Amino acid sequence: MPTPNRRSAFLLWQLLVAVAGALILHAAPRPLRHALRAKSLCSAVSPTQGDTIRVTADVAVKGRSAKGLTGTVLKVFGEGDDATDDWGACCELAWGEPTITARLQRKVTGYFDFRELTLLHRDQARVAAFEARERERWRAVYDEDWTPPAHRELVEGDRVQVVADVAVKGYASARGMQGVVANVWAECETDAACCCNELATAPVTVELEPEEEGELIGYFCSEEVEVLDGAAAG
Repeated sequence: MPTPNRRSAFLLWQLLVAVAGALILHAAPRPLRHALRAKSLCSAVSPTQGDTIRVTADVAVKGRSAKGLTGTVLKVFGEGDDATDDWGACCELAWGEPTITARLQRKVTGYFDFRELTLLHRDQARVAAFEARERERWRAVYDEDWTPPAHRELVEGDRVQVVADVAVKGYASARGMQGVVANVWAECETDAACCCNELATAPVTVELEPEEEGELIGYFCSEEVEVLDGAAAG
């Protein structure tokens, strides 16, 4: 059996080996991801460079939640022409590190009339989910079936563009800005909350994405984003 002195020396040697191994594994430069967000489990499946994505998880970027923000994938760790430079990419995946680097669009909340917006894109899956919620709500409140209107101007999840000079926080005019519909008040005559505030004349709430100086870069796992369209899909 080793003497106490030898045992201490052996344990110290093991500690030094472990520290040296950790330093070698982390020698390659990479963004300070742990300073930006907590680590979570990633899978090897992820979007590709150039994809447009939406953040679906509550991930902190520069001190605020990025959930709901959209952006463009700049880099997927371990993929692309410079993948050979991503030393240790397999370890990134195994350790649950964020592998997706994306440039995000900032958001500003605005309130609009339907005539002040034009529809750019509609996700039919979101429309179906909205209608399912409306049917359930209608039965609970009115005890009768709800019939979707033949023509619906806007629904939650629609991508829109502002076509009128409407002031929003920090901007004298939001004309030309794009964003995603967050809420639509369709029954102001029966909704006290709507009739008692500004939404009575501006029933559509939109999360706008203004063009601003300075990039907002975030690092994500594949489970924390959804692909809106692909670079190859055009």
